[in-house]
Amino acid sequence: MLGGWLAVDALGLIALTVLSLVFLAVALYSVRFLEIEKRPGMRLYVGCLLAFLAAASLVGTAHHLALVWIGMESTRLALAPLVFFRRDRRSLEAVWKYLVLSSVGIALALLGTFFLAAAQVKGRPLILEDLVSGAASLQPGLLRAAFVFLLVGYGTKMGLAPLHAWKPDTYGEAPSPVAGLMAGALTTCAFLGLARIVQVMASCVAEHRR
Repeated sequence: MLGGWLAVDALGLIALTVLSLVFLAVALYSVRFLEIEKRPGMRLYVGCLLAFLAAASLVGTAHHLALVWIGMESTRLALAPLVFFRRDRRSLEAVWKYLVLSSVGIALALLGTFFLAAAQVKGRPLILEDLVSGAASLQPGLLRAAFVFLLVGYGTKMGLAPLHAWKPDTYGEAPSPVAGLMAGALTTCAFLGLARIVQVMASCVAEHRR
């Protein structure tokens, strides 16, 4: 689809299934949650949930690794207003820490994507299938740099050290449906982003062993 930019493979289908189940549970719980809370900004809450679903679905179907990055950045922006839902000092501190640390992570992931594009010498730029099939021609040094930056960048979204300090405050201050969405769906998106670069690395290793 769209020249290979979007596709559904087995790994993406697993991620989309997890995302759908988590989002369904969060959506059902949010109906009762909003009835109890009765705070201003409920339309924003629903809009941000739908924006997150769209961005996460993009991550699940994207086979252009720049689109994966765009989807990951969009999930971050969609969740930030939800973390600040209660609009008090503690939630402001939590969303600030979340935005700062996740910005560092997503910037490192972008740099890793640039390195991956530079490592590719043939095929359609950053298309997963072309990266895998042309793994033997990838420049090893740039590919290793891409893996390291993507691991740290997307690892930040998963809460891996050393950029994991945002998780306790964010999960504690975000509404419970949002915390569940971050723990289940956001982590799945980040894991899928890492799995894509692992696919490329595994193909490269296999080609060089022949």
